[in-house]
Amino acid sequence: GSRSLVSSCEKIKVSSSMGKHYGKDKMFDGCSDTCWQSKEGKPQCITIEFDCTRFLQKFRIQFQGGFAPTECQVLIGGGSHEALAGG
Repeated sequence: GSRSLVSSCEKIKVSSSMGKHYGKDKMFDGCSDTCWQSKEGKPQCITIEFDCTRFLQKFRIQFQGGFAPTECQVLIGGGSHEALAGG
């Protein structure tokens, strides 16, 4: 089964937030009624740093309320090892 790696995150940063009711902590609180909401503008980003190297088979992004980006890029890696997945 799937297992959350959020507990091994050292740092989570977001480009903006619409206040404490929509803060970055709402992305990972396990409640389907809450979410992170950014302020208007482009680009919006989420940065997640783990405490050590992690091997991921998949990850999931869920958008709330019918909102979805027209473009999404995922940048993976650090140092000299970096990969880009886009859609």
